[in-house]
Amino acid sequence: MFSRKNKSDSQLNALGCFPEGICFVRVDHAQNEKPNVTEWQFIDCKEEDQANVLKTISKKYKLAKAQCATYLQAMDYRLLVTEAPPVPDEEMISAIQWDIKEILDIPIEQVTLDIFPVPQQSGQGKNLNVAAAKNSVIADKVEMLKKANINIRIIDIEELALRNIVSTLYQNAMGTVAVLLRKNHGVVIFCKNSELYFSRRIDIGREGLKANPEIIESVALEIQRSIDYFDRHFSNVSIGSVVLMPAEENSDKIVEFLDANLTLPCALADLEEGIHWDIDKKNLGYLNYLLTLGTALRQDEAES
Repeated sequence: MFSRKNKSDSQLNALGCFPEGICFVRVDHAQNEKPNVTEWQFIDCKEEDQANVLKTISKKYKLAKAQCATYLQAMDYRLLVTEAPPVPDEEMISAIQWDIKEILDIPIEQVTLDIFPVPQQSGQGKNLNVAAAKNSVIADKVEMLKKANINIRIIDIEELALRNIVSTLYQNAMGTVAVLLRKNHGVVIFCKNSELYFSRRIDIGREGLKANPEIIESVALEIQRSIDYFDRHFSNVSIGSVVLMPAEENSDKIVEFLDANLTLPCALADLEEGIHWDIDKKNLGYLNYLLTLGTALRQDEAES
């Protein structure tokens, strides 16, 4: 996993690779008020054609020397929480390897780890989020992008890409619960400004809801359980609302149900609120774009 883009380069280009195609988003961070989405494209293609499509994208948008990012799909990594061992920062990852090696289902020497802190609570020890991915998964992704002449600098994860959207849209005194329902799973995160406090995945996605609309009750139950857990373990952070990330269909009905069945108010996230768009958004579906957009919205310097 790689360091943040240079401060002198205001643009960040993000690519999302899906079985059904390639998503490309470019965000210009030069504006003082809002990040500006200047490019937004999804190209339908089969997986065997993606290498050539990436080369075309690289040539069109001049990505050989640009700052570029991508992210890992949920099945490509695990996100764990562990207590920080009492060692210097430069020894932290080596020490964590010993703590989590029994949890992983592959040898620790075949895994790349990256860490970012859980905001510390008063009277509690220091915890860390640990992202663990197979070396081969990262190597294959980097090789594919580099062969397409793409200057890949950042590999992110779903939870942080979603965090980037939330921190762009909601900067206030109270925290926010964000819910993203992907095709076959959901992501729930608890943020306050740019800090990610807690995240979890749920096993229900939009395909499941489409096949059986009644399981929206299970989605609401999982979100409420997460809220209750957060209230017990992060009592010094007040959460103001739940926001659902928009998608192609049924978002309004899902929001209506969640608003009626959660202890917090629920609304649909308004991407216009904190983001400027230089493109025509007519007929653009959000489901495949959102995490690619979130990756391109990243502005922190230190996280990998």
